Amino acid sequence: MAKKISINKYQILLLFFTIASLFTSCSSDENIGDNSSNSVELPTQLLGTHTGNLISPQITNESGKATIASSDSNLYTISFSDNVAPITGIAFVPVGKNNTSNFIYTDTDRRIVIQVGIISDNESGLSVMKSNDPIVSFGGKK
Repeated sequence: MAKKISINKYQILLLFFTIASLFTSCSSDENIGDNSSNSVELPTQLLGTHTGNLISPQITNESGKATIASSDSNLYTISFSDNVAPITGIAFVPVGKNNTSNFIYTDTDRRIVIQVGIISDNESGLSVMKSNDPIVSFGGKK
């Protein structure tokens, strides 16, 4: 029997926000896959383990985990539970000017969009969409 996947309002809003941010924050002459020149250090509140829905071809886990860790100067790695391969070399940029709470990473070559942001003083959200092999989708909170 197939397991039913539940998607909450937060994940839908985060998905729409990510897509809208991608279209509104990048002009046609920018290389949105090259975040390295504008990358920033993430607030420490965003680092650590987020819990939520983790989906890949072989896994559907409503209590999946994704951990954001600093791997180098302004570069990050996201490691997943359930033996899903990590995403490395992530350089986040702020969403909009003077933004210190919402950050995005896009890589058109690897077909990855990642958004992380502060929701409140004690809560942050993470959305990962990776459409190349292996496909990964994650939406969760910390």
